[in-house]
Amino acid sequence: MTHTLEYSANVSPPKAKHLLSRICKDCLPTRTRLRNHFVQCQEECPLCSQVPEEEWHLLVECEGSREAWSVMGLEQILTPRLQSCNNIQELIFDICCRESKEVAGKMALLMWVLWQNRNNFVWHETRISARQAGLQAMSMWEDWIQVNGQVVTTNKAGQQQHVAHVNEQQQPPRYSYLKCNVDASFLGTTNATGSGWCFRDNQGRFLLAGSNVILGRLNTIEGEAVAMKEAISEAIQRGFTHVIFESDSQILIDAISSRQQGYSTFSPLISNIRSLLSLVPNFELFD
Repeated sequence: MTHTLEYSANVSPPKAKHLLSRICKDCLPTRTRLRNHFVQCQEECPLCSQVPEEEWHLLVECEGSREAWSVMGLEQILTPRLQSCNNIQELIFDICCRESKEVAGKMALLMWVLWQNRNNFVWHETRISARQAGLQAMSMWEDWIQVNGQVVTTNKAGQQQHVAHVNEQQQPPRYSYLKCNVDASFLGTTNATGSGWCFRDNQGRFLLAGSNVILGRLNTIEGEAVAMKEAISEAIQRGFTHVIFESDSQILIDAISSRQQGYSTFSPLISNIRSLLSLVPNFELFD
């Protein structure tokens, strides 16, 4: 199991790797485990108060946790294993052994967020929804990849390999193409999210830009998606026919490019972006 944990360590924060280690060593202090060690505490799950709290329930089944897996893009990874895996350790081991390092890292980070959400409720009486937990894990994953300057790819032989993340936003587009960069911003402690976009020609000269403020604190990926949607709509309205749209969110680009249909509340926005892109054949995405 140590090798399995090391497998996901390079593409997930140390705190997520540490949590997997505690789970696999049977030392995560769930209420069931505390009771087995003669600690006087309630046995029911603190989030739902329906069943005894143990790892499988908390991280897979409790209070819509499946939605968090779906938002993180791991629903299709989890579903086939619900019947074949007998406990959380088997689930972790199977995913780490059979899936990519990227998937293993995302799983580790999602479990950390779910466990943190549980602890926040137990000790501080604050909690977020399963959807928010998934979005938080997705945002943390994106930040981790950007900070560490690497992404995980699969070569034609099916082998996993790390490649350096190259920031190509300053490179000009192909001849006759425009380039549009999109981004999201968060306005201090206010309950608002900013989105913006900027068009340049193939020589890097500024053409036009726009921005918007949305009431409500969106997740980083949601903010990027809103900015992307607004930029594509603007390009269509202005009659642009050859545009490369860039975002620094690998997760957003993957979600738009994927043929899989999601089932989270984030999915309609992605579907809308896909529909807009389909209207103009020479609109492209780049991260």
